[in-house]
Amino acid sequence: MSATYDVGKALMLDPKDGTITISGLKTRIGPRLRTDALPADLSPLVSRRSDHGNGWAWGSIEGLALAGQRCTLALGALRGHVVEVGWSLTVEGEDYSNGWPSQAALDKEISLGVAFLTGVFGPGPYTDPGGGPGYRKDLPWGEVWCGWDAKGGTCSSGLRYGPRR
Repeated sequence: MSATYDVGKALMLDPKDGTITISGLKTRIGPRLRTDALPADLSPLVSRRSDHGNGWAWGSIEGLALAGQRCTLALGALRGHVVEVGWSLTVEGEDYSNGWPSQAALDKEISLGVAFLTGVFGPGPYTDPGGGPGYRKDLPWGEVWCGWDAKGGTCSSGLRYGPRR
């Protein structure tokens, strides 16, 4: 990629309460955010909305940056309240030519995610049944994770508000 690689608006995670801030916006994404009445600064950024008809709805925010890479957020709402936020990175210089990340891109995404979460939340215990790298940590407000999702065949990263299920 060229030197003009634009990673997007930076995301910041607050380790005290798990809220997420997007640079330049006043709104903090967290468990008090209602997705059925999004604030004016956040609403135009949410795309690809999907209501599953069972109380769960998802929306995406693209054009963001996390760990120095392009990032897309997925806001998961249960009965109108954000309860989970997932993210995926597009790693600069890695192969996405067939529309999906290569294994090397996924490995790099996990490595970057683990380093980022360790920097924000401190060391986290993780046991991957396959022996791979990862991160998971329970916190007073919920949990954060990053690692290989064998069922989905991809990297899974995110946070969940509330008690661990």
